[in-house]
Amino acid sequence: MIDAIVLGAGAAGLRAGAELLGKRLTVLVVEARDRVGGRVHSVEDRELGRVVELGAEFVHGNPGELKRAKLKLEEMNGRQMELRDGELRDVTSQVHSMLGKLAGRDISGLRKCVSAGEALPKGTFETWRAATGITILDGIGATEMLHIFIGSPEHEVRPGATGRPVAGYEARILDGEGREVPPGTVGRLAVRGPTGCRYLADDRQRKYVQDGWNVTGDTYVMDADGYFWYQARSDDMIISAGYNIAGPEVEAVLLAHPAVAECGVVGAPDAERGQIIKAYVVLRQGESGDAALTRALQEHVKATIAPYKYPRAIDYVTALPRTETGKLQRFALRRLAAEGADCKLAS
Repeated sequence: MIDAIVLGAGAAGLRAGAELLGKRLTVLVVEARDRVGGRVHSVEDRELGRVVELGAEFVHGNPGELKRAKLKLEEMNGRQMELRDGELRDVTSQVHSMLGKLAGRDISGLRKCVSAGEALPKGTFETWRAATGITILDGIGATEMLHIFIGSPEHEVRPGATGRPVAGYEARILDGEGREVPPGTVGRLAVRGPTGCRYLADDRQRKYVQDGWNVTGDTYVMDADGYFWYQARSDDMIISAGYNIAGPEVEAVLLAHPAVAECGVVGAPDAERGQIIKAYVVLRQGESGDAALTRALQEHVKATIAPYKYPRAIDYVTALPRTETGKLQRFALRRLAAEGADCKLAS
């Protein structure tokens, strides 16, 4: 059994203290020739036989030697992007940012790319593969589970899908009453396997662990082949004029527009519709957030997914609120939207 206490990254605005429970696992075998780069802390856990990733930046030269390296995303001429015989791990939003900085970089030895922390949009997946020839391995895990529990090996990846349960884990979709729903039905993701947690003096123990299943707080749909497709965090779903709209779906479409570097989409209070879709957008250098671009982005969303999913309000900002691990803090954006706060326009 694992004897450890961890603190979550606080993407939802609440940190979680949990006692971790589990069995011995072998997750990743790193060869001596490998160098691994990404925005993670690294702690070697010999009981688990794996590297536990907790939230800063590192590069290491072999499995027995862990070294810190001060690498910034803005400084892409460092070891992080000049990899040979290596693996790159990063949060999805940072993968998107790297796309514009690949030109002239030596990534000839980059063999594997892994994305986690945020759902990987299909557009980002396809653009990265076209630019590098490498298939990004997506996955979902949780601090409370200490492991990625849904993902796919490279030959089974389906663009846009998170994947299927990792060996040793089970996953299902539940309705609001805790009943399993059939394939194709949107609902709450529940998972169980060789790892788990017990919250410490926290009411969330009753919500997160139900009948032996860990309810992650994510909204998913499972297809007929057992692949799981991310919709949104359950508390990030937007209900506008009776429609249920997943903010990440709108974000993925906005990110596919050439003027957009980053974005976050949340529901903003509205007297008539209950909520409207509001987007916070960081523009690429040289772009101007004027009325013409706002209309162009709105029309882009309408034409790509559905007219009722377009953002009725767009604020252009210089940066988005993120956790130490790079996850988008949508709760902070929801607070801004609720307060009607003015945002600094990007130059």
